[in-house]
Amino acid sequence: MQNFAKSTIASYLSALKNLVLFVGKTTNKITSEEIFSFLIYLKEGKSLSRDTMRLHVCSFRHYYKSMENRQDIIEDIPYPKKEKHLPIILSGAEVKLLFESTSNIKHRLILKLAYSAGLRRCEIINLKVSDFDMKNMIIRVNQGKGKKDRYTLLARNTLKDLNAYLEYFKPSQWLFNGRMPGSQISKGAMSWVIANARERIKINKVFHLHSLRHSFASHLLATGTNLVTIQKLMGHEDIRTTMVYLHTYFDSGKRPLSPIDIIYK
Repeated sequence: MQNFAKSTIASYLSALKNLVLFVGKTTNKITSEEIFSFLIYLKEGKSLSRDTMRLHVCSFRHYYKSMENRQDIIEDIPYPKKEKHLPIILSGAEVKLLFESTSNIKHRLILKLAYSAGLRRCEIINLKVSDFDMKNMIIRVNQGKGKKDRYTLLARNTLKDLNAYLEYFKPSQWLFNGRMPGSQISKGAMSWVIANARERIKINKVFHLHSLRHSFASHLLATGTNLVTIQKLMGHEDIRTTMVYLHTYFDSGKRPLSPIDIIYK
């Protein structure tokens, strides 16, 4: 009813199930001390990441506040400090090599859409043929992360691949169909596409499909696009999420020079 994503609902339910199995009680009989013990077990016994720990805490907080009205049981449960990671960014040359080494027209279009429009994996999966406005060169993203609609760029270079793909495959509803007629391409198939592309170009970076979205934002910033515009294209609710790309960018005219290069100059 709160319009959570299916993946969030599944993760929250899984966290609650893990808690119940660990404690051996139904949720209405679990105490704060037992929740603490479970979280310590996840950290010390299972060595789970802080992000996974935070997900469990979010699940417990939401459940006991919204479902059982037991605010007392969760008010002392802290959020683990969030881990901060800089995104993996591909250079323009690496992105170009990725496209040029992908001969399969369907796979190349998936990669180009992730980079040229800054799309998430789920957003590519949910693309429909009707989402492309070729006259105005924009793509409509329906119910992206946070259940929000937005528009993003349709690049002219990508348009060529799109038209060739549409002519060859003739999709009727979903842009990328799965194995079964009328079905969408699966997450597993998308992961396979990027894994094979990564193997072909053999660069010294462990990147994923989402890295192309990161590269889109970083390269926009490098070409002088303002943060607010990038925020809207990326579909970020909070501009602080967009500001992470400031850490990956140096203005070419103001790029700092390492002291060692000054000494040996």
